[in-house]
Amino acid sequence: MREFNFCNTSPLVAIVLVLCGCSDAPAPVSTSAAQAAMQVVEVVTPVPANFEKTLTVVGIIEPLQSVEVMPLESGFIADFLVDEGDAVQKGDVLVRLENPILNREKQALEVEADVANKALQRLTQAMKGAAGLIPAVDLEQAEATFARTSAALSVANDRLAFLNVTAPFDGVIAARYLHPGAVVENGQLSADQMPLLSLVQCKSLRIRLPFPERDASFLNRGDSVTLYFPDLERTVSTRIGRLASEINNMEHTLDALVDWKQPACDLRPGMYVEGAVFGNSQADVLSVPTAVRFERDGLSLAYIVVDGVVKEIALKVIAEDKTRLAIQGAGIDATTQFITAGRGLVSVGDRTQVKRAS
Repeated sequence: MREFNFCNTSPLVAIVLVLCGCSDAPAPVSTSAAQAAMQVVEVVTPVPANFEKTLTVVGIIEPLQSVEVMPLESGFIADFLVDEGDAVQKGDVLVRLENPILNREKQALEVEADVANKALQRLTQAMKGAAGLIPAVDLEQAEATFARTSAALSVANDRLAFLNVTAPFDGVIAARYLHPGAVVENGQLSADQMPLLSLVQCKSLRIRLPFPERDASFLNRGDSVTLYFPDLERTVSTRIGRLASEINNMEHTLDALVDWKQPACDLRPGMYVEGAVFGNSQADVLSVPTAVRFERDGLSLAYIVVDGVVKEIALKVIAEDKTRLAIQGAGIDATTQFITAGRGLVSVGDRTQVKRAS
């Protein structure tokens, strides 16, 4: 083999030899193009933890009883004896109506009933003095006439009594819709009649707490609940009285109901209230950071990496706090790799590289 001496070679030839190299061995490849294109995501694996589930929601106070007070007789409003905010008791007169036509009808019926009664009395006395001369049918007709006019008079008196509109239960006047002088119709017969007043009960209230659907399995009748009323700066402890029979499909919530009695009307319907339910403690359950979860169509989901491939799974969250989730599910164990950072850079089915979150 001929040997080259760089010292005896021209500079141009020496440069060519250096660039081309003197060996026939191939140059090594450091990383494939496919590996270089892979995204890197941070992952964590579940660890055992202890949880005490606390569910807190915003609710509203509702009256246990409320009614739109309607007139039970036609007439015009003579006077309102109450106004918004007034406390009333059952049987109190709220509104007085007047109906001059009904008054005249009553007067006419009183005359008819008096005449029928006198005729019946005269016929009865005559039959005692002249037995057998007056047919029995005459007496029966007189009795029927008196009974008919007496019944009509009783109905007229009842209708006049309805001109005094009374409270059906103890409560507070929430609204007044009409004013003196307005003509009203019998609310039982007229579908278009506007109510006179709105009456709500304030001593017996119902507190409605809409908990998320995913937490429904943690709620039970009789569970302890803490209520906080920000407007009054008051906190009370009580228990869930009942749960709604179905999920609210529009809001995806389950209502927990608390019935509340108070001697005075401090709490009013419509007030803002916060309710907190403390669920059962969960010990040594697998937990992951809350960052692994995302929501879609009301479901809790997460991305995991299995053999370098991104997959999507549904999470069953059995408890949570501000930073971690307690989870269950088929195929989830202490080795499952959950993506915490970089989820937006990959899609289901992508191959990816992982690094442990610090």
